[in-house]
Amino acid sequence: MKWANIFMAENLEEIEELVGDLMTKEEKKELMDTVKIIKKGDPLWEAMEEDRIYYENTVRHEIYQDGLKEGQMKIAKKIKDNGQSMDFIQEMTGLSMEEIEQL
Repeated sequence: MKWANIFMAENLEEIEELVGDLMTKEEKKELMDTVKIIKKGDPLWEAMEEDRIYYENTVRHEIYQDGLKEGQMKIAKKIKDNGQSMDFIQEMTGLSMEEIEQL
């Protein structure tokens, strides 16, 4: 189930269909009341969407940075295994001396 679809629901029946037995009838009604308030285009919806996009971009950036660091470490290890100086490795990879020493 995609929770975002709930906010597109037009009536309680759609909510019931989407959430099935995950919620009580009262919880479904409360959710439907919330959905009526929060519709796409409303300021609250827009704020929630901005938060979602910010979170997704932050996570993507962190994953990218982790991958970049992992790649730098692999390259540095290969260079170090070939007997290059620590200064050379630091210059080529941007890693700190401490990170290079730990390889």
